[in-house]
Amino acid sequence: MFEKKVVVPEVTGGTAAYLGFLPASDYLKLVCDEDGAIIKPLFYENVRDFVGLNDVNQEILDTLKSADSDRFIIMNNGVTMITRGLHTTGDKFSISDFHIVNGCQTSHVLHACKESMAPTVRIPFRLIHTQDENVIESIIRATNRQTEVKEDQFYAMKDFAKKLEAYFKTFPVSARLFYERRPHQYDSLDIDKQRIITHQNLVRAVGAMFLGLPHITTKTFRQLIAKVGKEMFVDSDKPEPYYVAAWSLYRLEQLFKSKKIDARYKAARFQILLAVRFLLDSKPLPKMNDSGTTTPPRLGGRDERDSRVDLTTRGTLVPCIKTDIKTGMMPPPISGSR
Repeated sequence: MFEKKVVVPEVTGGTAAYLGFLPASDYLKLVCDEDGAIIKPLFYENVRDFVGLNDVNQEILDTLKSADSDRFIIMNNGVTMITRGLHTTGDKFSISDFHIVNGCQTSHVLHACKESMAPTVRIPFRLIHTQDENVIESIIRATNRQTEVKEDQFYAMKDFAKKLEAYFKTFPVSARLFYERRPHQYDSLDIDKQRIITHQNLVRAVGAMFLGLPHITTKTFRQLIAKVGKEMFVDSDKPEPYYVAAWSLYRLEQLFKSKKIDARYKAARFQILLAVRFLLDSKPLPKMNDSGTTTPPRLGGRDERDSRVDLTTRGTLVPCIKTDIKTGMMPPPISGSR
């Protein structure tokens, strides 16, 4: 593959890079499986998943279908691929452990019109070989600055967020929430949208429940974002508090929808989450990565006698959460908190 290329002069970090172009048909062979379906995990390192045919993607599609599709190479930003394994023999490349870190939208639109696409369509292509995680992170940041990406979304690309996404999927189907680490990543799946917790809402829920900052979850959200990577979403954090916060928010939204809680309180949803935590356990919370601690909020526990608060007199949400603990819908008392 990749005969039409130039070698980038040596760069630091044990990195080799090649710039050039590929026939779109050859590129699609790299990112599709034997059945012709696009291989979703290859785009795991993209800040965004495919957003569908919005205005920009529709323009890409229109260009590919037009008589001027051969201009695509000079009109599109192309694709950036990072590979951790690379072997070269003359003009031939053999790659392994590779991901597309920029060009997710282009790739999906190319795939959408692959049957009707002219053979003259070519795409700008950058191949970068490195095993340095710091270099990889800097490339992801730089190549995704072409369109607006919120700063906290880059933290969603870090290892902790990926582990968190996997942790959410360990719960039984009946109790499972889905952490949307990358916007639109679940759009093509048959999932109840209420069970999808966006990255921004998870930041808000954790900030409210475990940092005690519900007052900066909306209008002054930037102040809360500044704590991502410092006081939350840190590699050494435990995942359980994040699920507890996500589930509590999910249950609260259910109660609003069923009108068991008056909709006029929706504006105070994150204040309600903090109140729930205090009702369940008002003790000061340790740090989320403290291995010598007991529980985030106690959430009632498996034994009703362990609860220091009579949950049946504390409104609607608290009893719901306690029931969820007893039935295994939420984590039981766990280690680590704030």
